[in-house]
Amino acid sequence: MSYPQKEKATDILRNCESAMERAQEIQNNLASTSFSCSRLMLRSHVSGGFWLGLPREFCKKHLPKNNTDMVLVDEDEKEYPTVYKADRNALSGGWKRFAKTKNLVENDVCVFELVKQWKIKVHIVRASEFESTPMEEVNAARFEPTETAGIKEDSNDKLTLAAIKMKKKRRLNDDNESLTLSEPRVNFKDVKCFDSFKIEFHGVNLDSKIPAHLRKKYYELCKSQENFLHKNLNKGLNINLAARVISETIEIADAIRAAKLGKDTSDLKGYDKTLEMYQFLGMKVGFLRARIDKLMGVSRELKDFVTSLRNKLKDEEDKFNAVKAEITGTAKSIKRLVDEIRELEAKNDKSGVGFADVAGAPW
Repeated sequence: MSYPQKEKATDILRNCESAMERAQEIQNNLASTSFSCSRLMLRSHVSGGFWLGLPREFCKKHLPKNNTDMVLVDEDEKEYPTVYKADRNALSGGWKRFAKTKNLVENDVCVFELVKQWKIKVHIVRASEFESTPMEEVNAARFEPTETAGIKEDSNDKLTLAAIKMKKKRRLNDDNESLTLSEPRVNFKDVKCFDSFKIEFHGVNLDSKIPAHLRKKYYELCKSQENFLHKNLNKGLNINLAARVISETIEIADAIRAAKLGKDTSDLKGYDKTLEMYQFLGMKVGFLRARIDKLMGVSRELKDFVTSLRNKLKDEEDKFNAVKAEITGTAKSIKRLVDEIRELEAKNDKSGVGFADVAGAPW
């Protein structure tokens, strides 16, 4: 990834973080009796397959147990029918229309508020709303203090920009999630089983932010690589975003293994784009990208082979049609000759003059 690409990836992740913080604020302001979840839009959610998976725990607790028709409601109370696949914890039919109508793009965040068991209101947070954030403010907000770091004052005894943003960051994270000091890391070789597997991000335990079924899958992924995939994840990330990166990585891994040969590869391309961004942030996802590259290669080979067979089929069809046309022409000629012969034979019979009569006639 080139430097401009890295800068772009950084900007994208910064916008994602801001959008997810806004989405969290929306969830916090919903009625206490409301159930909700949020989803960062991946490319596959808003293009290509248009398949949106929802958090498993949310679906298990609050959504129907069987496949059923549901309704999505936008901020203007306009309704969009969709199909909920209970066996996949996902929205399929109808979601494409909603996503295209609402112009959803990759990295937007949607908050899904359950208003009835069959109706979900969707609150949309656009990542583009945060594109104008000045770099110096972002850097200040991301600054992590050391043991001696504190609030500084200038000559007018005012808080510096870094201190102001630090204070804002504390307000946005009441539990002080993003301002934790690093602790000694656990070596993965010391993890003997899932029960001893803990997901720690620079001293913060993320287990509570990642559903148990995903943690189990993440353990298997880490076990396959004999290392924590998030070991080198950028410590400047808000831990909510860090947990989301890990969760999305797990879901992408599942989607890769569920990929079917012969289907549109746009989803795989979208997954690879997302993983490229996560790789830049420090996630160990090279093996997943390698699998995607291999699948894309197999898909290309299949496509090339099918194209070759189609070309051969066309050639054979052209030959067949040419022979068919020739046979048709010959058949017409045969029919014409047969008709002429029959016509001549008929005239000879009607003349009343036989061959023998002519032969035996007087000189």
